[in-house]
Amino acid sequence: MEQKLNILVVEDDPVSRGLMVKLLKQSGHAITAVENGLKALETFKMQSFHIVLTDWMMPKVDGIELCRTIRNQKFSENYIYIILLTAKNAQEDILSGLDAGADDYLVKPFNPSELLARLNTGVRILNLEIDRKKAEKKIRQYSEGLEEMVLKRTEELKNSEEKYRTIIETIEDGYYESDLEGRLTFFNDSTLKYSGYTSKELFHKSFRELALDKSIYDLFKVYHQVYKTGRPVRQVEWLLKTKSGQIKFMDCSASLIIDAKSHPCGFRGIIRDVTNQKKIEAELVEKRKLAEAANKAKSEFIANISHEIRTPLNGIIGMTELLEETPLDDHQKRLFKTIDSEASALSDLINDVLDFSKIEAQKMTIERISFNLSNTIDDLTRIMTFRSNRKGIAFSAKISPDVPLLLIGDPGKLRQILMNLLTNALKFTYEGKIELTVTVATTTKNQVKLRFTVSDTGIGIASEKKKLIFEPFTQADGSTTRKYGGTGLGTTISMHLARLMGGEMGLDSTLGKGSLFWFTVVMKVDVQKKGAPKNNAIGLSNLHILLVNASQTTIENLSSSLASWGCQVITLTSGNEALTVLKQSLSIKDSYAMIITGSLTSDLDGFTLSQHIRDIKALESVPILYLTPSGNPGDGKRCKQIGINGYLTGTIEPRQLYTASMMILSQHHKCRSYKNLELITRHSLSEAEDRRIQILLVEDYPTNQKLTMNHLVKAGYRVDLAENGQQAVEAFKKKAYDLILMDMQMPVMDGYTAIKAIRTLESMQTTSETKRTPIIATTAHA
Repeated sequence: MEQKLNILVVEDDPVSRGLMVKLLKQSGHAITAVENGLKALETFKMQSFHIVLTDWMMPKVDGIELCRTIRNQKFSENYIYIILLTAKNAQEDILSGLDAGADDYLVKPFNPSELLARLNTGVRILNLEIDRKKAEKKIRQYSEGLEEMVLKRTEELKNSEEKYRTIIETIEDGYYESDLEGRLTFFNDSTLKYSGYTSKELFHKSFRELALDKSIYDLFKVYHQVYKTGRPVRQVEWLLKTKSGQIKFMDCSASLIIDAKSHPCGFRGIIRDVTNQKKIEAELVEKRKLAEAANKAKSEFIANISHEIRTPLNGIIGMTELLEETPLDDHQKRLFKTIDSEASALSDLINDVLDFSKIEAQKMTIERISFNLSNTIDDLTRIMTFRSNRKGIAFSAKISPDVPLLLIGDPGKLRQILMNLLTNALKFTYEGKIELTVTVATTTKNQVKLRFTVSDTGIGIASEKKKLIFEPFTQADGSTTRKYGGTGLGTTISMHLARLMGGEMGLDSTLGKGSLFWFTVVMKVDVQKKGAPKNNAIGLSNLHILLVNASQTTIENLSSSLASWGCQVITLTSGNEALTVLKQSLSIKDSYAMIITGSLTSDLDGFTLSQHIRDIKALESVPILYLTPSGNPGDGKRCKQIGINGYLTGTIEPRQLYTASMMILSQHHKCRSYKNLELITRHSLSEAEDRRIQILLVEDYPTNQKLTMNHLVKAGYRVDLAENGQQAVEAFKKKAYDLILMDMQMPVMDGYTAIKAIRTLESMQTTSETKRTPIIATTAHA
């Protein structure tokens, strides 16, 4: 074969594809490069190739399907040597690739010298294949002619046999014939060269004498199969024991010899020495092991670097947040805001790059744990409400009443997707609103596919840019003067996470009118968890609630939460209309369990409406919850005078609404008179949450100690500090804790060892009151 090769490079990553093309062209080869398997198959229709270098993971047609198609469709009369390039390096992946038709397997990232060495191996194998075909063609031509010669006279047969022997002696591969017992009756010089025997010594030797013991049974099965079926067998590997005792790897074929009466009388075939090829394969295996070790070392290095960067970075962000809460002038506020923004951007960049690397290396895993979807959405609502209010944008989150709340899945990955989409929506929206909705797409007995949508009224995306949104390191605005920052990895990571959770992701957008991102995930419904609500909060199910508020957005948000807890909600925007409805309900004996009102911009205001309700004898004990965006001095006193049960200011989160409603209804159940009841306020909610619990903080990094202690104490927790795992174990022996926050990388004793020790101490306590202490691992080592 000529040294210049026609090589087809199939790689969807443009950077990797460009590097391989450049490398191969420098080596003097003719290179054609395409971005996926479908393009490769189209290219085969126009030209032929000696070698194909293909990636595994590609859109449309991946590397495995491409290998199978090449092998099945016979694009060329000559053998096409295929090298599979991929980061999938598990043994089952390698076997899957070779089974699909690949000849070699190269794990990314690879060394250019190793790639060229693999190509040289491919050239040698292709040359051997060409030689084999020539020999087979000659033998086939001879065999076809031989069948005709048998029918001719004895003298013609003699001349034909002489010609046949001449041909056999000229081929480089070994040729043999044997009787049905496996004893050699004819062979060429190449066979003698392989075995080391003389012609006299080799004649009538059987394969049992030439093969190692572990190859004898395999050879017997092959020849028995040929004898029974009459069909030839190719590429039979066996170990040849030469006269000198040397062991050689041999590749042979076997076909049945038929005599003039159509009776089987022996076997014939080609023998080829593949010892050097086996050595090369062994070397490749060793190199692969070294590459795997290098990859592992690289992963550990990245994890350590991640830890060393994240730890001080989190300290910078945290301390900046604390400083922003101190008295500052406008200039100082701007400076600290800039520090916080830049540090957060760097932290997001580190997280995105590490997550993307995990996905590329197929190391990203999905958890299967029980969680409450309502808690996840509530947490996001609290964060996004705070951020959107600072920007002057409305935010709302709605969970459809038919959505099961107790699920088994990965709440962390789900939260990551939602935060990516919500953060993007906030970044590209300047006025209007952002909405998060959760609905049921499909459902089975114990499994549900949920559909999440994040819509905004932002700048939107041009139609020609939509397909770029899910490409890594790509943004809709790719100019050097682009207005918006970011890595362009958020949506790519989110799409991959959705797929890992059995779903998909899509986008609808109009330039200048906003965007709607949607994704689905498949999760199991947690039917085993007893005593917890499926979609109705205990105590609020089937209660009639009258909601009166002038703000349509407030009505939508509150009614959505109430409905998700099983309440039957009537919504009104007018105080006079509310009084009419309440009076009508008395005539049909259909009373309301609670009335939620607030600021009203027309007719009656919220306080006046509440006073009119208390003036009606039949309604004087109906619980009233008053909600207002901003309170005024004296409002609390006025609430007590009127008989309002609850008074909350600011943005009301679903969890706060639920807690306040339960406290009000509980008070009402115990005492029907409103006159002596305590007014439920935000202070009451904080006390009800019973936050004065004892926490053990285990942390060695001084900045993190100060930051975490500040946040926990400010939130009302009692906190003890341990600076390493050994101190944590000693503290646990002396005192019971409600929660432990455990750093994982520490001197003296790390978090892993400390947790094991604590769990051992717990197991040694046999009292019925012993509880398993919740431990949260805190680490930047990812």
